[in-house]
Amino acid sequence: MESRLFHRDQGEGSPVLLVHGLGASSHVFDPLLALGPEGLRLISFDLPCSGRSGAYCPLAVRAVAAEAVALLDRLEVPSAVVAGHSFGGAVAMELAARYPGRVTGLVVSSAPIGGVPAPVRRALSAPASDRVMEVVGRFPTSRLFTRAYLRLIFGRPEAVTPAVVDGYVAAAAAKNFYPAMLEGLRDLAAYRIPVEALNAGAVPTAVLWGDRDRLATPAQGEQVARALRTPIEWLAGTGHCVPEERPDKLADAIRRLAAPSKKHRMPRPKAGGTKRTRR
Repeated sequence: MESRLFHRDQGEGSPVLLVHGLGASSHVFDPLLALGPEGLRLISFDLPCSGRSGAYCPLAVRAVAAEAVALLDRLEVPSAVVAGHSFGGAVAMELAARYPGRVTGLVVSSAPIGGVPAPVRRALSAPASDRVMEVVGRFPTSRLFTRAYLRLIFGRPEAVTPAVVDGYVAAAAAKNFYPAMLEGLRDLAAYRIPVEALNAGAVPTAVLWGDRDRLATPAQGEQVARALRTPIEWLAGTGHCVPEERPDKLADAIRRLAAPSKKHRMPRPKAGGTKRTRR
């Protein structure tokens, strides 16, 4: 089984760990990286069986959170602001709850947490769903279907350019992408916010939510905000894909929480910006 974890490490300053959602890869943070926010070291990685990563761990919230801490250890980063989108938002909250000393700030956007409708839950648990994902994974991902899906979940369909579609198609080219995504969906459906641990940690937080999000409902946004004891920043005209649709707002939230303390400015390995880590 491949155990490669692909990550990127760009910029200088206060470290920020970026965690993307299911069905994507760290490419969703390209618009944020393009802004070149000064004073920030942006570290992103591809989830298991997504983009350029192999099956380095189960695609489950706790497992990915543990691997994220291990990545920070290898990069000699003692603590960081963690910004998570969708499934990555659950990973970010799990990091803050289970490893409070490693998280100096928490940004959560569009995290569909708090249970799923019964029909969806039954579909995810049905044995046939494993077979379906296995079969789907044998064929190249349809650009036509991908474009139609993205136009549904973006706040402005015209923002779904060919380059945006290319990013998602490339993410889906990873081996076992679809079976892993089913694994991730099942885990996310069962995930519950660790409210007590989050409250005990009292990490500075921000919650961003698109007012046109069709995947993560306003009620789920309110639940996340209550758990984190912080108000939601509603993003007008924005759908589910906050990092791509409003990278400026994501950058603003990160800047507010990033602490330019010297203890966060550890020297990085000399290998350069984009790396693969093998274990």
